[in-house]
Amino acid sequence: MFNSKIKQEYISYNPNNNHQFHKVMTNYFDRAEETEKRLNKDLAHFTSAEIIGMYKGFVTPSFNMLVIINNQFQNYASWYLKEVDSGDNQNHYVEIRDDILMKCVSYTAQQNAIITRQELLDMIKEFKNPYEQFLYLALFEGLGGERMSDFYNLSMKDFNGKKYTVKLPKRTLTISKELYHYAEDAADEYIIYNVMGDPTHRGRLLEEDKRIIKCSASSGFETESSERAAIVYRMLSKTKRYDFVPETLNSTCLIESGRIDMICRLMKEKGFEDPEKLLRTNREEIETRYGRIPSVPKWMLKYGSFCKS
Repeated sequence: MFNSKIKQEYISYNPNNNHQFHKVMTNYFDRAEETEKRLNKDLAHFTSAEIIGMYKGFVTPSFNMLVIINNQFQNYASWYLKEVDSGDNQNHYVEIRDDILMKCVSYTAQQNAIITRQELLDMIKEFKNPYEQFLYLALFEGLGGERMSDFYNLSMKDFNGKKYTVKLPKRTLTISKELYHYAEDAADEYIIYNVMGDPTHRGRLLEEDKRIIKCSASSGFETESSERAAIVYRMLSKTKRYDFVPETLNSTCLIESGRIDMICRLMKEKGFEDPEKLLRTNREEIETRYGRIPSVPKWMLKYGSFCKS
């Protein structure tokens, strides 16, 4: 960490200081260190051009992440210019608008973070565990809800195999035949197969747990939402051990890939050529499945190029 003593002082000074803030800011500062060393100055003194160059060097597919980092660096620069060294007394992070940040997103990395339905189906066929297949396709089809809470406790009684629908806590959604069958397979499976290592080594799931996302036999039956969330996130994290799963493909990317797929399908069905117009016209339907979009222009700025009929 460049100027580590000063940055640690800032972290300690900040009123939001806690373990998570310390961890996050340390990560952000570590990412900036290479550029600081190359320019031989603290990031608080970067010009606009130097800030843009640093962000492009991060090679990130996430526009939202750049917005968060820029806000945090703006706060740090304000403190630094006041408490440490005023320099030219210009906080150039305030000049970095959303449209500038969008140009700093790595298009190649972003492409790798978005997956089509067929690409996803081809990929999850190679997964060893049915619950992994269910998780990926369920997120793609919009079943997650807030912090993926909507499918923590799903069992087959929540599915209609004739209409291909699933009843969630606050909504009922149509689903694909593939997702229904993955749910069936996961509900009937009580063995965990190793993603890596010895293929003969197996773990066991709790036999009295009839849910699709089951607890392990060693942990016992769990119903607390926080624990259920941790189980789901661990399951998703372990799939990164498959060498064919892109590192950039996280839960957010799966959800947004599904949203893009829905928009493209609706554009074709309803004869729309403008994805933004389609999104505004059918916003309630799309948000019911995939969650709220705080700003349509920002969403289009990030994902509009993927939306084609």
